[in-house]
Amino acid sequence: MKQSFLTRTCKKSASIVGNYTVAVDGPTILGFVIGIIQERKNQHDVIDFTFGRITELYVDEVVRG
Repeated sequence: MKQSFLTRTCKKSASIVGNYTVAVDGPTILGFVIGIIQERKNQHDVIDFTFGRITELYVDEVVRG
């Protein structure tokens, strides 16, 4: 189930600017996090920054603390 969910989510988010990280132990997926990046430039501030949002987070019960 984890593999199919991760595959579907990555395909769906391919058109969105973002990033994902997958935690694995050999062939086993232990967890993953997926986020989108939204660049926001504030003309009143000197420093531009990047704003993002976590859209998916999964950690297998076996490795939860």
